[in-house]
Amino acid sequence: MKNVLSSRRFILIVTVAFLVTVSTLLFFHFPSLTQTSYNNSNGQTPRAAIIDQLYDDYPNLAFENTAKKDLQYAGYTVDLYTTKNITVSFYKNLPLMGYKIIIIRSHASLPLNNDPKTSSADIFTGEKYQPDKYTLEQILGLVDKSSYLYLDYGVTHFRNGSYTLNNLASSSGTYFSVGSKFIDQQMQGKFPGSIILIGGCASLHNPTLADSLVKRGASTIIGWNKLVLADHNDAAMLGVLDSLLVDKSDLQDAINSTMKTLGPDPLFSSVLKYYPASAGSIRVGIN
Repeated sequence: MKNVLSSRRFILIVTVAFLVTVSTLLFFHFPSLTQTSYNNSNGQTPRAAIIDQLYDDYPNLAFENTAKKDLQYAGYTVDLYTTKNITVSFYKNLPLMGYKIIIIRSHASLPLNNDPKTSSADIFTGEKYQPDKYTLEQILGLVDKSSYLYLDYGVTHFRNGSYTLNNLASSSGTYFSVGSKFIDQQMQGKFPGSIILIGGCASLHNPTLADSLVKRGASTIIGWNKLVLADHNDAAMLGVLDSLLVDKSDLQDAINSTMKTLGPDPLFSSVLKYYPASAGSIRVGIN
């Protein structure tokens, strides 16, 4: 993946989500504990998953290797899922797989035609969109049609927190994506108090997606409040993992220290957040 911070012109991925019959747009570049300690109490080796939907188009082997190393250092066995493995059925059954930590590196989108304060973010699968597939689910709004565009831009204008990007280049890829309605009605089983990191744009712009995952059994969701550049996302995800797994920081300190070290996203000023607010004292441990 090109280092966007070292070049004068770089590529922004613009995510365009079409929710069933209504086109929607999001810019994107390129993933309950009731106690304060996250322990493996059943004596089994805890398991973690790295879900890399960007693997085919925007691989970052350094990210995968570093995340895997930190997880293994903390005693986790790690499974890696790449683009071709990440289907609608995969997400449907994800809670049943027993992962204690889940890291999602993916395109994500929000429907801008709906209220952005309440609309769910969507997470891309790696499954190419087919109009005659999941037809009932599409009609019911359980799965969505999403695509992304490449944007080669020069000048970016900021006015009162808004921005404009110029020079639309070309589109690439249309995929199925899933959001809170899918989680509520299609996912099977419960997460075992999982910590879920969603490395996708605006995954915590509002709590809708995160709340559905918590109701499905996750302990906390970590994500971005706005758009984020790919290299900044990867660095931040690794920073949080290192703080949680190596330094044994609690969740709030891990987020705060990572943001203090890296700062907000250099283009969009986005920051990492976590949900719910009560999860700040969670610590990762296997004792």
